Amino acid sequence: MRFLGLTQRNLREILRDRQYLIVLLAMPAVLIVFMSQIFKGLGGPPGPEGNGAPDLMSLERITMGMTVFALLWLMTLAAGKIAGDKETGYLRRLRTTPTRAVEFVIGYSIPTILVSIFQILFVFGVALLLGLTWRENTYLVLLVLFLCGFSSISLGMILSSFTSNREQVEGITLLILFPLAFLSGAFMPVEILPSWASAIGSATYTGQAITAGVSVLVDNAGLETIIPELRNLGIWAGSLFLLGVLCFRRNI
Repeated sequence: MRFLGLTQRNLREILRDRQYLIVLLAMPAVLIVFMSQIFKGLGGPPGPEGNGAPDLMSLERITMGMTVFALLWLMTLAAGKIAGDKETGYLRRLRTTPTRAVEFVIGYSIPTILVSIFQILFVFGVALLLGLTWRENTYLVLLVLFLCGFSSISLGMILSSFTSNREQVEGITLLILFPLAFLSGAFMPVEILPSWASAIGSATYTGQAITAGVSVLVDNAGLETIIPELRNLGIWAGSLFLLGVLCFRRNI
């Protein structure tokens, strides 16, 4: 249970950086409002009740895409926190304690997971105010997004093992974040991408999350329908977490 002290310390550190937390919350909310108004101005959000191409950029797709995009930034938050502790020598001092690698990863993951949960609820609250329909199976979307956020955090842990300061973290994570967001359909449906890009994006954990979430929000799909995506997301989350522990043990 040594990770509890590390968890409390990291949570306090994250909560102190209020400007970054505000950006994490405001960015997806503003983008959802902005994009929904753009497509509304072009004749209404596409879909069964809209005037545009069916379902290509509905409020449901925009909400899923922007939420997943926001969760990708948790990769930067997690990696940046560890890189900052490297710079100050805090991690070096922790290595003199009997704390295990898995406890390190858990101690850094839990505070960021709490941020992701609040982020998801806040963004969906904004989307509901804009007219998103809460369906009976919408709770499945929250599960999908949780696995997506956990995967982003674990990926940040992995990247932090190969960086030594915040500047390096920002450079590497941005090189991964934006291509991953575009390929997975966060900004545009994967259906309009080239076949090779669509295949790559659909296989990523972000692409799996968007596919499952849109199925639930648009078609009210049930658990049995999105089991393949949930299984793949579970594999992504578990694999990235284990790889993060191994990288931590080897490089931190």
